[in-house]
Amino acid sequence: MTGSATEDQDTQAWIRESDGSVAFEFASGLLVMYYRDPRTPAEFVEDVRDQAASETSDWPFSLRPLRARWAEVAEAHRSAHHVGPAAISWVEGGYLISILGNGGQQLDEILRFAGGMSVTN
Repeated sequence: MTGSATEDQDTQAWIRESDGSVAFEFASGLLVMYYRDPRTPAEFVEDVRDQAASETSDWPFSLRPLRARWAEVAEAHRSAHHVGPAAISWVEGGYLISILGNGGQQLDEILRFAGGMSVTN
């Protein structure tokens, strides 16, 4: 797994031994997390659609093309059932990759960052 932080610098990185997940938090507040995930990109999309169908009508996420696959994306949101920063998640190379704009990043900024990443297993 590699990625470019461009002008941003890592402030923290950690590995959770219980599940092998890896996270990088940048000085800007951008948080990038990798979790081992055996699903295919198609299975991930099916799971997102199933979850959205079972949620309330204010489900904040949608599917958008990213890196020749589909990603679950959301603008920063606040509703009766969901509160959170702009975020994206997708499955690639045996990982569920999630990026959260905890520093106030907009969805377009996060998508640009994700588009420049290189993921290998």
